[in-house]
Order: sequence, then C-alpha cells, then structure tokens
Amino acid sequence: MKRGSGGAEEMTQAEALARAVQLWPDDGALAVEPLPGCPVESGGRPHLLDAKGHATCPRRARPGRRRAVSGFPPGAFTSPTVRRLWPCAAVAATALLAATVWAKQHREPVEIAGHPRVVDGDTLAFGREHVRLSGIDAPESGQTCASAAGEPYPCGSLATRAMLKLVDGERVICRGDSRDRYGRLLATCWRGDLDVGREMVRDGQAIAYRHFSMTYAADEDEARAAHRGIWQGTFEEPYRWRQAHPRD
Repeated sequence: MKRGSGGAEEMTQAEALARAVQLWPDDGALAVEPLPGCPVESGGRPHLLDAKGHATCPRRARPGRRRAVSGFPPGAFTSPTVRRLWPCAAVAATALLAATVWAKQHREPVEIAGHPRVVDGDTLAFGREHVRLSGIDAPESGQTCASAAGEPYPCGSLATRAMLKLVDGERVICRGDSRDRYGRLLATCWRGDLDVGREMVRDGQAIAYRHFSMTYAADEDEARAAHRGIWQGTFEEPYRWRQAHPRD
C-alpha cells in the first residue's frame, strides 16, 4: 500500500488482486474490494477483475441475471448437449462452405464426342446426354417469326433445320463445365474447327444469349446488319417466347 500526495492510501494492482475475496454469484467473475476513487455500486457490490486480471470498476448489471448473448435467450448455449455439439456443428459448416467454394472454383470440364441427334436449334443429344449450346439462344420449335413483309413463318423449325445441316452425320465434340436447371450440359460444340454455336448466330438462326455470355455478340451484330435469318423481319426473343409459353 502506498500513500499519495494527499495522504490517502493508494492500492497497487498486485494488492488489489491479493485482496480478492469471493466469486460474485451473479456472473461468476472474481470480485475484489473497491479501488480508491471508484464508487461502490448500490448494495455494496465490490469491483471486478477484468479479462486480464486487472481490478476495474464494473458496469452496472441487474442483480441475479446474466447478460444474454444478443439474439438468444439466457442459457441458450449453456446446456451440456449444446456445448458438446456446437464445436462439431461449427466444423461441419466450415467444411461444407469450403467444399462449395472449392467445387465452384475447380469444376471438372466434361467432354462429349460423337454423332449427336438434333433436338432443336440450340440443343443436341448424345444418347441420353443432352447438350445445350452455351452462349446462344435459338427460336423454339413451335415459335413463329415475321418476315420482312410481315408474314408469319416457322422460324423455330428453320433453326432446327439449320442445326441439322451443320451437324447431321458429322462427328461433334462438346465441352462444358456446368448444367442448366433441366440437367443439360452447357457446352461449346465443334464440328472439326467450326464452332457450331457461332455459325448458328452468324447465319441469323440464333441470337447471342447476352444475358449469360457476350461471346457471340459481334457475330450477332454481323447477322443483324446483313439481315440474315430471323433478322430479315421481326421476332420475339426466344427467352421471352418461353416465358409466354411455359412447359407443361
């Protein structure tokens, strides 16, 4: 114990620790006698030791209650079962998050080769495996468009025929690393060195699917300027046509 300039006794930190007298029943924190210059709380509650073991003036707390974790009632994490399972749940959640991130960053590309069957202007089938050409959107099989004279014509059927001319009887290689909501592989397909999707867009039999990719945007601009295929007249964008004619 030391005396200050005014003659009052000053308690050192070590002495404050040495004078610890009891565990306060409210919150289990170690209690010590009041420090000089720090008022005693109502009810004579002594001062607490902080997390580093230093004597400090405590905040006022309602007697007999512990401060609850924000958003959870008092005692939510104090049952033996929760305390035992909480570390396992935290580890499992962290592992799942890491696996999801890794999977998105390290998708294994899928390659399919063979002589496909043409489903429509932007879909091929290799046996049971269906491939949706990535970056393009062709008129649907039942879709009609308007010619330069305003006459309707089956642009969806013409797109399917154009695809047949490109791949029928030819060996095609498709590579992709993701799937759409129907489970189809989203891929770029080649017939030799020819990008099948690019040819469909250049011929005006499909549009560049700009909502997902700008790969064929320049090819679409070229087809529009030359009034090829569907660009000779007017048409509804295929995705809008699908919205108006949902699948059963």
